Amino acid sequence: SWNPIWCTKPTKIEYSSTSHMPVPHYQGVVPRKLREIGLRTLLSMKYRYDKLHIEEDLSSQDSYIEPTEFREMLDDNGFSTVLMITGRHITPHFKSSSWKRKEVFPARYPGTQRLWKTACNTIGCEMREVEGLVVWSALLYETLILDLAAVDRLERMISTDE
Repeated sequence: SWNPIWCTKPTKIEYSSTSHMPVPHYQGVVPRKLREIGLRTLLSMKYRYDKLHIEEDLSSQDSYIEPTEFREMLDDNGFSTVLMITGRHITPHFKSSSWKRKEVFPARYPGTQRLWKTACNTIGCEMREVEGLVVWSALLYETLILDLAAVDRLERMISTDE
């Protein structure tokens, strides 16, 4: 069984008392070379097991796709959980009242923006930019789908040239 004392360490505080504080499991920034090795290994593993797919463009051309329709499209292609990586910029929608804006931010790539919104509302699907690709979270998805812009940016990121 789990004991919270295992995740804490004694910390010295004034007047010589000891308090148990949480120990962070993740320290933050991963070194660049280690991240490159992890990405190279991830892409090789997904390719080896035929779970890496490259599309010309990840965007919906005309209109917003309903999440149920998108889920059916993924199921028809045999994808259970999908992480889509795009090389294009995704503009997040801020509809919070704290932003004091009634309209959403203008999207630089509206087709990619529409597909991102669909992916956010679809079960078992997520869409991220290349910079948001984390090896650990990518391993949680069965299939990895990249567009050509993402492939170009990943090639520049993990090139073996020094």
